[in-house]
Amino acid sequence: MKKNDLERSGILSVGAFAIDYIKRVDRIPAPGSVARIQQEKICNGGHAYNLLVDLVRLGADFPLNAVGWVGHDVDGRAVQEDCAAHHINTHSLRVSKVEHSSYNDVMVDSETGELSSLNRMGAHSRLKLKDVPVEETKSRFLYLGPILGLGELDGEHKQSGSQAAELLRLSQKAGMETAVSIVPMAAEAERALAALRYVDYLFLNESGLEILSGVRMRYRSGLDQHALHDAARMLQDRGVRGAVVLRVEEGGVYLPRAGEPVFMPRVHLPRKRIVGLNGGDSAFTAGVLYGLHERLSMEEALQLGLGAAAACSMDLKTSGGVRSVSKCLEIYKQYQGSMVADLVGSGLL
Repeated sequence: MKKNDLERSGILSVGAFAIDYIKRVDRIPAPGSVARIQQEKICNGGHAYNLLVDLVRLGADFPLNAVGWVGHDVDGRAVQEDCAAHHINTHSLRVSKVEHSSYNDVMVDSETGELSSLNRMGAHSRLKLKDVPVEETKSRFLYLGPILGLGELDGEHKQSGSQAAELLRLSQKAGMETAVSIVPMAAEAERALAALRYVDYLFLNESGLEILSGVRMRYRSGLDQHALHDAARMLQDRGVRGAVVLRVEEGGVYLPRAGEPVFMPRVHLPRKRIVGLNGGDSAFTAGVLYGLHERLSMEEALQLGLGAAAACSMDLKTSGGVRSVSKCLEIYKQYQGSMVADLVGSGLL
């Protein structure tokens, strides 16, 4: 353990702060068709914002700091007031009088919980390297997300490749550990790879790993364990100096650059308890980061992440279902799959 780790505490969450307008519908409409709205909710949205709210709901008692942009409008005030109510530091949450706040229109299928969404970036697109208090903060972790959804921070940097990569480089130099989420599109995968050399923990879902690596991992027979390992190693060869942390259908996977991988099986939540899948990846990331911050074992951290994601799916709001650490671990233990059955069946063991 580094001396600097003991001096630092908390998470600096940089990225998207938005409002989610969620509609539960009888089906996701096909082009030219109409779906009926059954229920509506308005809540927090955006990776950086969701992470902080999830950490509060888990019971984090370490400093939580917001870095981003909102508009001088109703949504922007809602974000600021919600952060204040959750005791999230908003000193670096800036307000634009030119751009409106970012928002997401989210449709959730009432039968499956699957979702489809539209994003308006708005004020969030103004995020710049100089907006992040790298030298001033005493946070232990810098979380950045999502790369390719960061506006000006996704722009080029002469030395580091991208502004986001330079931010991560400076953060590591200052003594922070870096955690990143990426929501890649195939056409922009190469641009996302520029930041990997300065990442300690790269959080991805299965589709994100496939897009970034170009490696197909799932077949009719299930998840190909060798392909998964190859894809993760490929990203580490491209510069991820720490671990790739995955949320896949079979559970949670921790693949360090050196050492043994860690697998924890999925949560088998009864279908009737699943309301929506919005926010699941953020809840998983929040649970694992909480575990890392509090120095839990990686097994416990993955269990907490999977439990938080499962709890999240029990509520239509993005973070509404997330519960305390003890409750999320209880959900995990109550509904966890058989480790042997899940991991052997998927080829992970």
